[in-house]
Amino acid sequence: MKGGSRRRMIAGKLQARLAGEVLADERTLARYSRDYSIYEVRPKLVAMPADPEDLQKIIGFAAEEGLTVTPRGGGSGTAGSGLGNGIVVALPLKGTWNEITDFAIKDKTALVKVGAGVFHNDLQEYLRARGYFLPADVSSAKISRIGGNISTKASGPHALKHGSIDRFLDHVEFISAQGEWVHTADDATIPKRIKDGLEKLGRRIREDADVVTL
Repeated sequence: MKGGSRRRMIAGKLQARLAGEVLADERTLARYSRDYSIYEVRPKLVAMPADPEDLQKIIGFAAEEGLTVTPRGGGSGTAGSGLGNGIVVALPLKGTWNEITDFAIKDKTALVKVGAGVFHNDLQEYLRARGYFLPADVSSAKISRIGGNISTKASGPHALKHGSIDRFLDHVEFISAQGEWVHTADDATIPKRIKDGLEKLGRRIREDADVVTL
């Protein structure tokens, strides 16, 4: 089976499982083969999950087909991290990924739940309207998305004063590479291998006299 026919067949199989959209046309593949880096990597498919359940299905499908999965934010990265030759996962512009909810004040600090697809500037506008701001203000704020900011630890030019973006996280919900839904504030959802790995890393740090301060 030729490359184009196989690509369309795989796209059809995946589309049948998802509520979201699967794209395999030449224009879309060309668009998602580039970001703000110097690299160009052509994906086989671009999948736009409607919700976390769709994302789990994409990961499971990719494992069955032997394809890589590459998450992509706003495409503002300069290291090519949003490029891949398998399935590129791009979040749609509307829907659950783009919601800002649960705004609350705790000890004079604002707490808000933000979908991974929310553009950085949109979050800042939402916060400013309520008298707050996110100090991790990245240079690519107009086009970058919060999920990408967090995953790459993009913290902006004010990081020396305010700290990196992870300093302002209360908790994170994510889908692991194995398709597991993980909520970092809910111990029951954290896989044992991740807990064991974090404990091992913690021991190594505490046992390293050069990095431990009294």
